[in-house]
Amino acid sequence: MKKTLFILALAALVLISAGCQKKKPEDIIIEAQMKIRRGDFIGARIDLKELIKKHPDDPAIPQARFFLSQCYYYENDFPQVREQLAEVYKNLGLANPMGRDSFKIILSTYRAEKNYQDGIKEAENLVKSLPPDDVFGYEINCMISDLLIDDKKTSEAVAHLENLIPIGKNHEMRLIALERLIAIHATEKNYDAAIKAYEDYNEKFGDDKIRDNLLAGQAFFYQEKGDSEKAKELFAKSVEGYKTLIENTLDKTEKADWTFRMGRTYEIQKDYDSAQKTYQDIIEQYGDTPLKQVAQLALADLYYTQGQKEKTLEYLQGLLKENPQDMDFVNMLRNRVMALMREKAREGATTDSLQQSPDVAEQPSGK
Repeated sequence: MKKTLFILALAALVLISAGCQKKKPEDIIIEAQMKIRRGDFIGARIDLKELIKKHPDDPAIPQARFFLSQCYYYENDFPQVREQLAEVYKNLGLANPMGRDSFKIILSTYRAEKNYQDGIKEAENLVKSLPPDDVFGYEINCMISDLLIDDKKTSEAVAHLENLIPIGKNHEMRLIALERLIAIHATEKNYDAAIKAYEDYNEKFGDDKIRDNLLAGQAFFYQEKGDSEKAKELFAKSVEGYKTLIENTLDKTEKADWTFRMGRTYEIQKDYDSAQKTYQDIIEQYGDTPLKQVAQLALADLYYTQGQKEKTLEYLQGLLKENPQDMDFVNMLRNRVMALMREKAREGATTDSLQQSPDVAEQPSGK
């Protein structure tokens, strides 16, 4: 009997010891993330601060600081957000995605505080510290225009971006600035300026990779300003350019890419039948390229754009059944399905409330 009691006591002691073992920093961070998702920002903040205090040199600490900054952001404690994220990007460096994201979030805090000048200074200091051809530095330089726009300095933002476009070393860089510039003109409904920006870029940097995209962009803004003839001409020119590129390349992925861009051009000009056929062609002819899934999502979006919500939902659910193993694609599909179902539920609730409202209920004729 004594032996049995001893064994039970020993087992209990082992279990208690196991339960009292310190959690790994990674486990604490995961638990904090779960609390953040549940909206328990205070609980997450307490756990993460304690972790940082006890294990300041642990390799997981930059990640802990990153999630701690989320708690502070929710609480509008922007100086603390900057303090935590500055440590993250200094520790990880800007070659690390979390380091880069940290600096972008830092800039967003200045926008949230409407402290635009300090945000611009911080961005400029970072840009100066990086090589002139650094892509991230160029992107941050472009983000200065966002701060200028928020500060109601639109003309300065436009000039800043116009100066940045020529110094980009390739399309990847230059288009970051061009897209922002076009967005400003579109917001201002300055369609002529948007058209000119596309024309200037095409004249200086246009090549097979970008020319037809730029023509489609010009066509869109001619369409917006009511010049349907010019829009039609440029859309047709863009489509013909894509067809030539498709015919002249042997690379299957390139063919799929040009075909997809052509589909987008049809969609922009609201030629939905041609867009649908083009996306379906990609799915059928280039099913072994990465563009297949892109085209499938574009096709779902096209159905939605045309108000065919039931068809969109049915199509997305069909894709889920076809791709059970591709978790990244499955997650994208699930997010769209859930968003669409929530939208339908809201519409159903609105319809029910309208039907029950005395304001819209059938009224007596008054006879």
